[in-house]
Formats: sequence, C-alpha cells, structure tokens
Amino acid sequence: SVASSFIGIFVGCNKGFDAINAMRMGSGNPIFDKHAWEDGMTDVYKRGVPAGKIKLEHDVCNQATLPQFPLPAVSTSKPITTT
Repeated sequence: SVASSFIGIFVGCNKGFDAINAMRMGSGNPIFDKHAWEDGMTDVYKRGVPAGKIKLEHDVCNQATLPQFPLPAVSTSKPITTT
C-alpha cells in the first residue's frame, strides 16, 4: 500500500528526473512519469507551434536512463480513497 504522507528532499540536479521518480514512488500516482517529463522538457515550440525536439545533455547520475519506479496495478473496480 502507498503511505498516506510522503516527504522527499533532494540535493543536486538531474534535470528533475530524480524528483519525478520520488514523487511517483511516494504518491503512487502514474501522472509522475519520467518519459512525459522528458517529452515536456525537450519539445520545442515556435509561436505556439510544435517545431521539433532538443537533445538533453548527458546526466551524471543516469537518472534519465534508469527505469522509473514501477507502480502496482490498480483495480478500477473500486474508487481510490484517502484518509
């Protein structure tokens, strides 16, 4: 089960990949997705129109290339509740 509260502290920078993965672990929410994060960081827009992608520089700790935290399958038959 996912804990009802979560605190994470990060020192350093890896383009936010470690923070996204920690939020995924702590919240159990698949909205925190390293692939979506990378897509958002590399999309290039010119005057509001998609204009390609930029390449991210190599990250020192390999957070961009390590697999993201796997989430357990969630049954859709019961609503998720919080206390």
